Amino acid sequence: MSFINRHQLISYLRYYVKAKTVNSVHSPYVYRLLMECLENRKEYNVFAKIDLLRQLLAQENREFDIEDLGAGSRQFKTSKRTVSGILATSVLSKKEGNFLFNLARILTPKTGLELGTSLGLSALYLCLGARQLDLHTIEGDQSIHDIAVENFKHADVDAHAYCGAFDHVLPNILPTIAPLDVVYIDGNHSYEATLRYHQMLSPHLSKDAILIYDDIYWSSGMTKAWQELIVDPSFQYSIDLFNFGLLIKQERAIKKQHFTIIERIKKPLSLGFWG
Repeated sequence: MSFINRHQLISYLRYYVKAKTVNSVHSPYVYRLLMECLENRKEYNVFAKIDLLRQLLAQENREFDIEDLGAGSRQFKTSKRTVSGILATSVLSKKEGNFLFNLARILTPKTGLELGTSLGLSALYLCLGARQLDLHTIEGDQSIHDIAVENFKHADVDAHAYCGAFDHVLPNILPTIAPLDVVYIDGNHSYEATLRYHQMLSPHLSKDAILIYDDIYWSSGMTKAWQELIVDPSFQYSIDLFNFGLLIKQERAIKKQHFTIIERIKKPLSLGFWG
């Protein structure tokens, strides 16, 4: 992990002190989810396909101008980008991708939505994890959108890719698709936008939907939004994994619970009840 600013560094220190491992989780549903997604080290065959695509993208140095409709970038001072530069700074890591793959694999969602397609790798992890998934993904910049579509074809994945601002695209597509089982939100990490998209999405979620918020400690505004989201009574479980924040609907849950969880390998002395 590379820390970019003071807020993230302080946030991680607080997270590490507070976080427990899966050993402390007594909800069977959450325990299984974390064991299969966070602690699972198995290499599935489809990972090789995405790893090869990563290697190809890392060698792609064509330069183009982008239109950033989100909260901006800390790494880039101009609108000029290269594919390899986006891959290195703005695309989820292999470990994070494996998490999304396993999440889709065990939850078998039928309909999904992604805000922030980028180069399309996160969509590939979700779609390859759940082959039946009907995924709709939105990217704000036309050049990046076109590259993602190329990558979907390369991986033989049929995702519905839209280009435009989230606020413009969402009102048009949400009424036309089935209730959402999984939503991955990785774009416009500002306080106002995060809460606005949450409100737009909430009426269109299935009864056991899961929302995945990326970079919940990206900024103080994003963290503030996350802290407000976890008290939403329509979600029975919330899980802070630092890089990801999960909100989960689960009708069978007895009570609302929040978990701050870290991988066991990062806290090896945490055992049992005190995990």
